[in-house]
Amino acid sequence: MRGATISTDEGGLSLAISDGRGWYVAWSAIERIETFKRDLITTDDVCLSFLTATGAHVVDEEMDGWDALCRAMSARFAIAADWFDVVVQPAFATNHRVLWDGGADVPPLP
Repeated sequence: MRGATISTDEGGLSLAISDGRGWYVAWSAIERIETFKRDLITTDDVCLSFLTATGAHVVDEEMDGWDALCRAMSARFAIAADWFDVVVQPAFATNHRVLWDGGADVPPLP
């Protein structure tokens, strides 16, 4: 999404959209982290969904701050280092994966 910026700090992550909308999620409120791709006809868009008691908070790789979010997320949660490589192939497939589930055992990514 153009005009959207992801930020992280010690307490959590936020999304600020140029039209004034946005949200903040505390790391401790995250119950599950999922990844998937959106098929945009000529390209794919990798997304992360942070599920909390209040709903899903979704960001995508086109947003400013994506790389910093991925580093912060990987440092905070036990997530397979190769998750991005797994979700991008094959092209134009959703490739939905659970990356972290509230500390429950999540099987390694195939």
